[in-house]
Amino acid sequence: MVKVDKPKRKKPAMTIYDVELPQQPQGKPRRRGSTAPAPLPIEEPKERTLERQEPNNAPAYVVAVDGSPVASLTSLAEALEALAESVRSMRPTPGHTAKVELLDGQGKALRVCYLPPWPKGVGA
Repeated sequence: MVKVDKPKRKKPAMTIYDVELPQQPQGKPRRRGSTAPAPLPIEEPKERTLERQEPNNAPAYVVAVDGSPVASLTSLAEALEALAESVRSMRPTPGHTAKVELLDGQGKALRVCYLPPWPKGVGA
């Protein structure tokens, strides 16, 4: 008969009752920071306040071909459609690489399309 060692018993897992909790602070919590009253907000002219409240009617998106704006649109879906339409409607220009851009309101390029130059003798 072969003698087999019994597996050692593992230490039982800790329960929530075995964990020592930190002591709760006693009494009123201390206030940190200065006791000086908060400063009053700075008054700004009424014109600036009204300017901020008026809706901004500037176009949100602009489609530009070679740097000149072609279309101004308010939604991204319309702007992407206009970008695709302007790429499709470009006339062939021999020896010129056309650049079609979709710009946001601040002028940052969201999409840029480069149309390669057509070989000389092809197109208009």
